[in-house]
Amino acid sequence: MTDALLVALEQTIHHPSYEEASNRLTEAVSIARSIQGSAIFLSGPTRCGKSQLLRDTQAKLGQPPELSNDLLALSGLEGASDFVIGSIPTKPNSKTLITAMLEAVGVKAGPSQSAHDLQARLCFAVRDKGIRVIALDECSHCAERGAHLSKRGATDHFKWLIDQTGITLILAGLPKFQSLIDENEQLRDRTLSTIELNPYSWSSGSDATGFATALSEALCNLQAAGAHLDFGFEDMVVRLYGVTGGRIGMMVRVLQVAVLKMKSQTLTFKDISDGALTLTQKSLNARHLFETEVPQKIDLVRAYIRVMQDAGLEVTPESLADLEALEAA
Repeated sequence: MTDALLVALEQTIHHPSYEEASNRLTEAVSIARSIQGSAIFLSGPTRCGKSQLLRDTQAKLGQPPELSNDLLALSGLEGASDFVIGSIPTKPNSKTLITAMLEAVGVKAGPSQSAHDLQARLCFAVRDKGIRVIALDECSHCAERGAHLSKRGATDHFKWLIDQTGITLILAGLPKFQSLIDENEQLRDRTLSTIELNPYSWSSGSDATGFATALSEALCNLQAAGAHLDFGFEDMVVRLYGVTGGRIGMMVRVLQVAVLKMKSQTLTFKDISDGALTLTQKSLNARHLFETEVPQKIDLVRAYIRVMQDAGLEVTPESLADLEALEAA
């Protein structure tokens, strides 16, 4: 039964923030294709659902490459998609960055090839395989300390690929990547308006409802897979918000670990508490959030602010609790 429950948690949760970002990304890809190539930055803190959104968008928009059936058969591309996904490695340099894009389009790079040769192969492969969209996750690795590329060097590779092939390049990662776009005027002018997928803020009534909606859908998926639930829903909304800081991807991760700890078909308060404690560091104070009668609003606001500040995002206080939490941060 555990496997069935884990599969149930892999289903996309169509909560309001996700749907808004999904609609914007779908529209942006359509526009980029119509103007012969652009970059699109999908920004958000870790565990907010960016990778899931890329996979869902690929499934929705990906089409067979625009090649004849004979060419598809000869090239072995039957069942292939013109929308591919890759990931940028940590501490990238020119060769590993281009290699990541090559691997996304299904080409293995030779270890002795120069960055210039790899660029030529990438350009040829994109045209030869009929690729129209490349999505690259973890693009913020290019903006981290230790990257073996200058900020200009990293973004120039993206600009070059767009100019040479007319491709749509989706760059997904932490908000710190925004500075690279802003500092390279040529890439900036080729990049559509940034799409944000941020955590829900407890101080916003609609956001709190959005988080509860997402949890409700996840729990319904578990019940449909055969699980029974033994805890209060509204109480669990508050506790899981405190642990996750409003991030739906993190909420699902806690539920996944909780499922692994189940001793029967019933998912209990203790299973979720144990899952949260297993998954988080002491600094997140999950034990306090699950041991107190009801976490206080200040605890929830602090959790959200911590996530936003870790991602380098500013928080505008909307209440006295927000202001108090910001002053203590």
